[in-house]
Amino acid sequence: MDLDAKQAKDDVDNSIKKAERNTQEAERKTQEARERAVTAEEESTKAKAQLEHNESQLNKIYNEMEQSRNTLKQKDKELRIKNMHIWTIYQQRRALEKQLKTAGDSQEMKDELANLRTQATSHRDRLDAAVLKERELCDMVAALNREVIEAKRDTERAREEASEARRSLAKVEGERDYVMGKHREVLVTLQTVKPSTIIVKKEALG
Repeated sequence: MDLDAKQAKDDVDNSIKKAERNTQEAERKTQEARERAVTAEEESTKAKAQLEHNESQLNKIYNEMEQSRNTLKQKDKELRIKNMHIWTIYQQRRALEKQLKTAGDSQEMKDELANLRTQATSHRDRLDAAVLKERELCDMVAALNREVIEAKRDTERAREEASEARRSLAKVEGERDYVMGKHREVLVTLQTVKPSTIIVKKEALG
């Protein structure tokens, strides 16, 4: 009977040690899962902040582009007026050229023609600059659109990782609860085995 009691006690002790090891392992896994969940949440927060920043930048660029378009429309309107003026100037130049043919090489006439040509060139240069600015803004909007799409993908990926970390944490906590339950069962078993061991020893002693 002594041997049976000792074996039972050893079995209980081994079960307790095993349960304690399992509990420690479950707690370690729980901590790791929590750390992964925190990291995933941080990455998700960073991705959201980056997305908001990119959207803010995109809105800013959209506003600038809209302003540029309005400016371009105004410049185009001005250009049409100036083109009409240029056409008038051109007609005046033709008239002056006809006068030059009859009046000879007048320096005053040549200066007037040079001035008219300079005005026409200046108007065209400003229009070209406005068109170039709009193209640059369009390119910037396209680049920001790509960044926003990438940021949204990063945010979705971070959310998926956070969800996976939460699922892992829930699984590990479930395992821990299971092991703790087994641990309590072993403790109850130990409490029931120890009194019987004492009785067996007393009977053996007579």
